[in-house]
Amino acid sequence: MLHWATLELRQSLQDAPSGSAETPYLDSLLLLSLATGEPTERLLAALPDEVGEDALRRFVRLLDQRCRGTPVSYLRGTKEFYGREFCVNPAVLVPRPDTELLVESAIGIVDSLATEPGSLHLHDAFTGSGCIALTIAAERPDIMVSGSDVDDSALLVATANRARLLPPATSPSGERVPLWRSDVLDAAPREIRARELPAPKIITANPPYLTDSEYEGLRGRGWPEPEAALRGGADGLDLVRKLALQAVTLLPPLGYLLVEVGSQQRSTGVGILADAGFDDIEVQRDLAGRDRVLVARRPAQRRHGNDD
Repeated sequence: MLHWATLELRQSLQDAPSGSAETPYLDSLLLLSLATGEPTERLLAALPDEVGEDALRRFVRLLDQRCRGTPVSYLRGTKEFYGREFCVNPAVLVPRPDTELLVESAIGIVDSLATEPGSLHLHDAFTGSGCIALTIAAERPDIMVSGSDVDDSALLVATANRARLLPPATSPSGERVPLWRSDVLDAAPREIRARELPAPKIITANPPYLTDSEYEGLRGRGWPEPEAALRGGADGLDLVRKLALQAVTLLPPLGYLLVEVGSQQRSTGVGILADAGFDDIEVQRDLAGRDRVLVARRPAQRRHGNDD
């Protein structure tokens, strides 16, 4: 069964985008586990056993959906990220291992600011499933974390993940991680005032950064992830431009902006952040050695010498 399914997947997804179909055997094993209700470890220990007819029918249906491009994570309804299982569905982007670098970078900055006075607040824009905001909140429970997204369906997923992964806690807003609807950071000043939160010292973001042509290529292949979570304009950086201009105003002096970008967008991305008023811009690489996260800091003073 697993050998046959692996061959089917390899053939069906041979033209799939890089990173989306590189583990056909693992995909087959996970789908068989879903169809049989048995853990993958038990399946591997029982390779000579026959598969029952009901499980076989379920497996074939799941395999057909996977062969047509549906991610295994959507079929299972969950995706592991930074050691935790997040609920996912077609309303949100499936969390990628590359994005764990953004989390690690943010946690490093949180730790470096631990001795500073005042309540530390980190806001995650484009939060989607909440994987970034909720992971940071779970790893560093002593800081305030919030998240926002323009899509109501995505916020429902993030809210469900918050309930599953975080214990209830008291905060000025009465929520462990406040979540609100916002187009980029449009609603952030209003929501922060209404919830009596301090200005965020750190803003994280994994915005849509595929170019129009890259997205059209995916859509032509029936790619199931939401357009709003993928498409970033002609050069993929339209929303990064808006984010940078809003973040430099929302952040206090010496506040940080961390943005995930595509591996070919380093130079343009650095220029966008510099033009918006950020400095100390650093480019961090993922495990594959690709440029992945831009880390920038708002200066202590405005560029024209005006004190805050």
